[in-house]
Amino acid sequence: MNHLGALGDATRLRMVEQLAEGDRTAGELSAVVREEFGVSQPAASRHLRVLREAGLVQAEKRGTWVWYHAVDGSLEGLRAALS
Repeated sequence: MNHLGALGDATRLRMVEQLAEGDRTAGELSAVVREEFGVSQPAASRHLRVLREAGLVQAEKRGTWVWYHAVDGSLEGLRAALS
């Protein structure tokens, strides 16, 4: 799936908005989309997988937590394409 296709879902778009502000744990991202969209934790994990496969985010295990961050340059490229 390409970048725009991955962002075609409001849940994934909200996750990317969160990551544009800084690194977040998988739990933090799941909590945001659960509160706003009623998305379950397994569904949030699937959305994160789509974003990883599209090359928009990366995951890094730090201790017992998985942290997500936006891939350098991916958001700037999207902003430029949409302007």
